[in-house]
Amino acid sequence: MSRLLLLAILLSPLTSAAQEFDTIRICTYNLLQFSGDDLDRTDDFLTVLKEIEPDILVVQGLSSEEGWQLFLDSVMKKVDPTFEAAPWHDGPDTDNGFFYKSDVIHYARMRILETLPRQTGVYTVLPARNRASGSDSLDLFVTHLNSGNSLEDEALRLESCAMIRMDLLKRGPIVNDFTLLGTLNFHSTFPSYAHLVQKGMGGVVFSDPLVDINSETGNPDSITWYRNPDFASIHTQSTREGEFEESIGDGLQDRSDFILFIPRLVNPKYKQEMRYLPNSYRVFGNDGRHYGEGVNVRSNDEVSVEVSQALHDASDHLPVYVDIVFLKTTERH
Repeated sequence: MSRLLLLAILLSPLTSAAQEFDTIRICTYNLLQFSGDDLDRTDDFLTVLKEIEPDILVVQGLSSEEGWQLFLDSVMKKVDPTFEAAPWHDGPDTDNGFFYKSDVIHYARMRILETLPRQTGVYTVLPARNRASGSDSLDLFVTHLNSGNSLEDEALRLESCAMIRMDLLKRGPIVNDFTLLGTLNFHSTFPSYAHLVQKGMGGVVFSDPLVDINSETGNPDSITWYRNPDFASIHTQSTREGEFEESIGDGLQDRSDFILFIPRLVNPKYKQEMRYLPNSYRVFGNDGRHYGEGVNVRSNDEVSVEVSQALHDASDHLPVYVDIVFLKTTERH
């Protein structure tokens, strides 16, 4: 089913006005320390991203500017020649990258938050058709938070989340819509996750499209996804089981990669031109049947054998994507 047809079906009950729809696909992908020496992985990433067809791709795990340039030239430009990249920024650890289709997306600017151990990039974009008016701006907070389960690890994660949240609060009334995405390394019981998504924390709250800990039945203890087969369909790591090159994986058992939204992008009660397309959140390549296994073990109901092997060989993370809808309303006569 085409994106446009799906769009019409899902959004048709929301308004009685005649509408035109634009949609963009936003994807986040951890490239697993991708450097200028990783030419052998470019074909795997190309196979995966040709299937996803993103309009915006944000990545984590870039090891060098040479890797960033290689990924742009040998992957993104081959996915679609209109892909461009936000300027390279070298931080204290591995780095983020931001790639966009220049005929679909107008890239406005980037700024940096000094989170640790890695910086957070804040990228402002809008649909190319709205460049002149400046409407429908979207801020994408892209980050790779600290991993690990120790108290020290969580303290560092929580500090970074507090910095991101404070950045939003300091801006006063929020004009732009925004999303937080990347390798966030949250468990549902972590205070860092609650600091961003749980009501009663004060100030800005993000929405998690896959899990609602603020519902009447939801709470962090009852929705533990870490090593829980009941949440197999949302796990993003690891694509690998056993030893592979320099990594050791224990199969898909954890949710490391996320896309979170400002609530008004997700909740249909807010009447606005930009919104998350319901049910478009995908952990690409996860069919829910590979808990504790590599993504390429046995058949995969989500993707072909070729794509599942490419997902395995490219990175130990699965990519995550969503569709965002821009509504242009005209009155009926």
